[in-house]
Amino acid sequence: MVKRLGFRHLDHEYIREGTIENYNQIDSMGYLLGQYLKYPKYGHVSATEMASRWIRYGLKTREEMIPFVKERDRNLDQGIIDKFCEFTHISTKEFWITMDRWYNRELFEQDKDGIWHEKFKVGVGLIKP
Repeated sequence: MVKRLGFRHLDHEYIREGTIENYNQIDSMGYLLGQYLKYPKYGHVSATEMASRWIRYGLKTREEMIPFVKERDRNLDQGIIDKFCEFTHISTKEFWITMDRWYNRELFEQDKDGIWHEKFKVGVGLIKP
């Protein structure tokens, strides 16, 4: 029905990273950035939410969805960062400096190069040292 009304799939224009469904929130880059902000704080984002829905609806099993979450949940689409930085007039470097302040140190650790690493494993939980 929506195709008859002129809507079309946007796979050819923009592939969204960090999500399982490529049609979610196609009109709002800000929303997708807001979704991602849960990752440094809680360790999960859109892929976990979507996978959970699919599991609850009986479309997939937990075991089937864990690889999708592992692959996609931590990804923040560079296009979203670029658009946000353009809109707010900040540099990408400033963006990441700000993001570094919000990482939950119970879930993540930062290495000497400034890269954040999970202290947890998807489908398992926190990994004890």
